[in-house]
Amino acid sequence: MKIPTTLFLLLLALGAKSQWLNADGYSLAYYGEFISHPGLKGSLHYSLKDWNSSKDSQRQRSISLSPSLGFFYHANYQSSFFVDAELAYQRSKKRHAWEWGLIGGYQRSFIPNSWRILHNGIVEQHHPSYGALRSGLFVKYQRRIYQNEEYHLNLYIKPSTLAAWTGFPSYTGYFFLEIGLNMKHKA
Repeated sequence: MKIPTTLFLLLLALGAKSQWLNADGYSLAYYGEFISHPGLKGSLHYSLKDWNSSKDSQRQRSISLSPSLGFFYHANYQSSFFVDAELAYQRSKKRHAWEWGLIGGYQRSFIPNSWRILHNGIVEQHHPSYGALRSGLFVKYQRRIYQNEEYHLNLYIKPSTLAAWTGFPSYTGYFFLEIGLNMKHKA
């Protein structure tokens, strides 16, 4: 239980330091493991460094940090809540952007329809859950769909692969697909 508490406090301190209300952008997305585990994910985006790569100001690069909170659901297999931090490198040109990054966080999973046999032979329904550290990689493509003087609205698609380290001798691998909207404030 020390690791989830430490991770929670670390993310809380990160939020206090980076001023949650002054985020550079926000995103809300469909988040699912394939199609069978639909879910939602919300993120805040904080820019750590921005620069132009050439004399042309249309080509921009940035490094950002994004704390995220979300869940995915399956009635018969597994449902999970998670908190993540994503470190990303972005290259953008005009209305398009590519982003690559690392994911790290904590996931709490619940398994429905489980049964156990007690010592006296009685069978009862059991509601097991387990925690896991998650780590992974992602690539993201986004396209600006609306722009005004205050913000940009982007549509994005982000496939990611993750490994959940449950404390057992092995890990559980996941492939997630995220499709959503990202609103970024202009500087």
